[in-house]
Amino acid sequence: MQFLFPNFLWALGLLAIPVIIHLFYFRRYKEVYFTNVKFLKELVEETASRNKLKNLLILLSRLLALAALIFAFAQPFLNNENQKDLGSSAVSIYVDNSWSMNAKSTEISLFQLAKKKALEIINAYTDADKFQIISNDFNSTNLRLVSKSEAKDLLEQVKVGPKIQLLSKIYAKQNQTLENYPAQNKHAFIISDFQKNSCDLSLPEDSLIQRHLIPLQYIEENNVSIDSAYFLSPIITPGQSVKVVFHIKNYGKSDIENLRVNYSYNGQDYPLSTINIKSAKEIIDTLTLNIVSKGWSELSIKINDYPIQFDDQYHLCFEVLDEIDVLLLYSKSQPEELIKYLNAVPFFKVHTQEQAKLDYGKFKENQLIILAGLSQTSSGLSSELRKAMDEGTNILVFPAADLSQNAYKELSAAISFPNINNFDRNQREASKINMDADIFDDVYSNPNANVKLPITKGMYTFTPNKSIEAILTNRDQSLLLFRYSLGQAYVYVCASPFQSEFNDMSKSPEILLPFLFKASISGSKKSRFSYTIGKDMVIEWKMQMNSINGEDSRILIKGPEEFIPSIRSNQNKVIIEIFDQITKAGNYQILKNETSIGKLAFNEDRQESNLSLYSESELSEKYGSKYDIINISKNTDITNLLQSKMQKSQWWKWLLIGALLFLLFEGLLIRFLKSK
Repeated sequence: MQFLFPNFLWALGLLAIPVIIHLFYFRRYKEVYFTNVKFLKELVEETASRNKLKNLLILLSRLLALAALIFAFAQPFLNNENQKDLGSSAVSIYVDNSWSMNAKSTEISLFQLAKKKALEIINAYTDADKFQIISNDFNSTNLRLVSKSEAKDLLEQVKVGPKIQLLSKIYAKQNQTLENYPAQNKHAFIISDFQKNSCDLSLPEDSLIQRHLIPLQYIEENNVSIDSAYFLSPIITPGQSVKVVFHIKNYGKSDIENLRVNYSYNGQDYPLSTINIKSAKEIIDTLTLNIVSKGWSELSIKINDYPIQFDDQYHLCFEVLDEIDVLLLYSKSQPEELIKYLNAVPFFKVHTQEQAKLDYGKFKENQLIILAGLSQTSSGLSSELRKAMDEGTNILVFPAADLSQNAYKELSAAISFPNINNFDRNQREASKINMDADIFDDVYSNPNANVKLPITKGMYTFTPNKSIEAILTNRDQSLLLFRYSLGQAYVYVCASPFQSEFNDMSKSPEILLPFLFKASISGSKKSRFSYTIGKDMVIEWKMQMNSINGEDSRILIKGPEEFIPSIRSNQNKVIIEIFDQITKAGNYQILKNETSIGKLAFNEDRQESNLSLYSESELSEKYGSKYDIINISKNTDITNLLQSKMQKSQWWKWLLIGALLFLLFEGLLIRFLKSK
């Protein structure tokens, strides 16, 4: 015989108390003087024997009632193999091994507690039963049933890691394994902290699978996470001061004060100021990097937050370009003055193409395409411009003079170019630069300085097809220069032709030069400076496939881990297949013949930064009708619990009934068996 709660058996020692009281209780008699007690002797002996029997029966009733009550709380059951459910069992056990399971329960982590409970489940079954051990890793071993000894070995191999799976996927994996297995008894266990952001279980339909949830509750934890970080500029060149935006969020229930933030740039550590974050609030901050040299660089932003630390760093890799490709499209004659200004912009590599001799294949290789004085646009040109914009290429349009309203009809259809109304040759003077636009936000040290603004003697009025942002505004509030976003890039529109007879913008280099540079590096598309482990399985890398072909077409990914990925070509890109080969966050190099050709940054998935989870009562309310929810708050031995359920033991009910009967018998003795 075994007991589900054997700790209650210590209470059997309390039965000695009423026995001791009975043995050492001496009744004090009142003395009565008689002249002769000869005739009382027989009566006294008879009464004493009767009282002694009554007291012993009452004592025995009380002892049996207390003993039955103690055994009822201990819940005895027989460990008899022959009385178990007939037939073999197939058991699927999911152990949550995500980072959040590193949180503490009492003395050990939730993950250690989960493995302990999984082992107790395995021990509750016989050697003839089959087991599935499943974790977030979804290894090949997760898809089959194994023996009891193999299950213990697989359980030992489960480690905490960065992968996260929705519980709906776990549910599907368990169903897939158990439904077609020929066993009479099928059990599916889910051991997890049941975080709300991953707990999407649905109520199962009626089936032969018995489902059990084992929620693990941690001591209240605070967690602060660096949720994301990115550069404001998608293109970075030497000599720039670039801003990096990072988001820090407090997921805990307590305010955090004096949290120190620092960063590492190319291996050199730099401090930032401390910050205070209120509970459930987010702070968006920036740091400024002074870019000196070209090539690939690494950046890591760090905080120190204990005990949840997987989200305390955010890694970025970026390339500092030594040149920016700019394509100038013209109608018949090259706009020499505009080309002169383009060549004056640092890092610009200028390409020119006549409209009649366009090479559409080169469009996507440029960061900025300028349409200078085109009298009309074809559907083919417009379509290719839209494709280039989808890849992040910005468009700048200087229209030709005296265009018809339908001259840019195809351009309007492809990239939502504003409708042309009329060409007005009246003189206008620009009066305002939009300093709030990112085009000029860090150009002028003194925004109030007198800057020569352009004068035009011919410009268009437009009817926009999209929401626009003004850059240069005339005194009559008409727009000389504006932009709008489309897809992954911006379209910049100058309302006046670039020729000096219509527009003297060429005489305002303090406006034109920074505008051309910022128009080339701006973009609504955020460049991929980092990737997420477990989500970004495939990476597109801008590199011609023929640059890695040859005798050895392999590349090597090297960092905290090292592996050789599979690769394939896709037009002007190489597809690098990562899949599940990266499990550690950090910065990685892409090596070809031991030469670095680029870098990648990988970060942990921030889904588990929010430690909010379902309580046992919430789980009972939501899933209690279809799932057996096992409470382990009192250190329940799941082995005994399951064996008790499989025995279908109801002994505790009979023991409670027995305790009541013994108490009733005691009451009857006291009431009807009078002492004399």
